[in-house]
Amino acid sequence: MNRPKRGISRDIFDVINENGSSTYTSISKELRRRKSSATPAQIRKGLDNLLFRQHIERSGRNKRRFIINKAILHEQLTGQKQLKVSKEFLLDKAQEAESILNESLADNIKAAIHKETRNQSMMFMEYVFIVGISAGVAAITTILMEYL
Repeated sequence: MNRPKRGISRDIFDVINENGSSTYTSISKELRRRKSSATPAQIRKGLDNLLFRQHIERSGRNKRRFIINKAILHEQLTGQKQLKVSKEFLLDKAQEAESILNESLADNIKAAIHKETRNQSMMFMEYVFIVGISAGVAAITTILMEYL
């Protein structure tokens, strides 16, 4: 990521870069000390633009403080740009993930169908056993009733 190149945004970025993290009031005081002709509205708009363009971000602990974006800070410290992911790369990975999900879904459906047919045959066998037991009990009951 590049830093801002001109205007009040560059001055605001430089102030935040030098101080580490800064609030709006400390930024405006530093700009006045540097004899910048920025009005409070221009400073607010410059901060909004820097936030929108992701040159700066709000601090995690104190939301009133502004800090340099981590990607820019990484580039400043190491001299290496962080890798950007292209849209095509993301689409390719999404298609691969979708195909893997479709394959696993098809495998799960096949397993469920196999399990269902197995359960249906078990249920049929259970009905056969129940009918057989009830027929046997009826026969035994009939025989006992004749002799008693």
